Amino acid sequence: MQSPSNIATDNTQAREPGLRQLANLKAFHLLKQEANFAELCQISKEAWSKQKDIYYLDVELGKKCLAPYGDEITFKYIEDYTWDLSKILATYSAFR
Repeated sequence: MQSPSNIATDNTQAREPGLRQLANLKAFHLLKQEANFAELCQISKEAWSKQKDIYYLDVELGKKCLAPYGDEITFKYIEDYTWDLSKILATYSAFR
């Protein structure tokens, strides 16, 4: 994922989803640098193990982490991108 290549399909936009997921992963690395990351992991892990639910991160935190990597589409749909970041956190928290 560090340098996604073009995917051979009829769709000329096939590379775009890979780049967006790469932005999400980079944003997650910024999230890991937050002072309260261990607490977020614990909250996320408990939400999944006790309620079978994904803890939804604060949209402002999502904006902060996605700011260096996002574009106008990211910020137009910031709730969706924050949700994607929340799912990455949930997976990380449950399996680390």
